[in-house]
Amino acid sequence: DDNNGSLLATIKLGSDDKAAERNSAVLHDMISCGNYLFWGNSGYDNSGGVDPLGLMRFDINAIDFSKEPHSEQVILPQLVWEAPIRHPVWPVPVENNGIIYFMTMNTEYPLEGTGDIVAMDAVTCEVKWKYNQNIMKGLAPFSLVINEEKLYVIDSSLGCYNINTGEKYFEIIASEQD
Repeated sequence: DDNNGSLLATIKLGSDDKAAERNSAVLHDMISCGNYLFWGNSGYDNSGGVDPLGLMRFDINAIDFSKEPHSEQVILPQLVWEAPIRHPVWPVPVENNGIIYFMTMNTEYPLEGTGDIVAMDAVTCEVKWKYNQNIMKGLAPFSLVINEEKLYVIDSSLGCYNINTGEKYFEIIASEQD
């Protein structure tokens, strides 16, 4: 409760503890847009269970606030964008005017592999643009910053992109010394 901090509802993001763990946020950070929460899922649990990795969305309107606050409600979030390969959405997404911007981790960086920078409509889940790049590791938790019409990525290298089109303004590849 915003007024007194009391518990209003308890939500479990899976039918059992293992599924809830796989649906949970990789860094325990999420963002909100309208009635939705967004985060990159962990995809794994400690028993070896594996689900697809990507961007999760949870509609807070699904919460039944008439139930006893300590009574666990199982409400499954949606996987609204699946990574084409097992590259997690590690950095915390950012939102601007109903568009969610997020980046996938390049697990093979710096030797090979790529990661995606994606802009997706928060309501329709339509991908507005996707930029595939090989200069960012995608591991810095708060690496995405929006300033006016520009999306900056501050990661293992630096990049700046148009928030409407994904057009690259610049990329500065950091050397090992940098």
